[in-house]
Amino acid sequence: MLGAAFAAVARRLRAVRQEPRNRGAGGAQPGPGRITIGCRAERLIMQHLVISLLSPAVVAAGVAAGVAAARRRFVVVRVAGTSMVPTYQPGDRVLIRRGGRAVLRRGQVVVFRRLQPGGAGSSGRASGLRETEWLIKRVAAMPGDRVPDQVAPGVHAAPGDVVPAGRLVVLGDGPTSRDSRHWGYLPVSEVLGVVIRRLS
Repeated sequence: MLGAAFAAVARRLRAVRQEPRNRGAGGAQPGPGRITIGCRAERLIMQHLVISLLSPAVVAAGVAAGVAAARRRFVVVRVAGTSMVPTYQPGDRVLIRRGGRAVLRRGQVVVFRRLQPGGAGSSGRASGLRETEWLIKRVAAMPGDRVPDQVAPGVHAAPGDVVPAGRLVVLGDGPTSRDSRHWGYLPVSEVLGVVIRRLS
């Protein structure tokens, strides 16, 4: 990179030398003409050297900032178990967009912290959570939606009841899934993010 910078400086210097010098009264060439060229050359050299030295640092900082932003925004998780078969198989890697709880939609696949038996599903409080274990399910009902019939016993809902505010009904695509039918509503606050796509 420095070699390219010096080459650029040399080209600029050649151009400067070819420019007509300022002439004094009567067409004489005053001494300041040479000094002006020298000053311009110094400025050009310093400008190109500063840019050359700073550019790698600026680029590296930009790349680091971009990577950090991507890590805050996206995460890759690996599917374990068969609760989402046939949509996702054990070992599949999926890309998650973190956040987005305010714009969740019915039918989206979400990743969330697992609830212990007797935790938020039955008491209505986000207690008994395991910080390091995650589940993947599909949103079957949003707040204000009618509670699905197959979920009603698990959430102690009467016919016609709706999903309360701040809660979701989530179900697995597979026949052996343990989900809202077994441990009740999922607090929206426990959602890590929404699945964007399968990576492998």
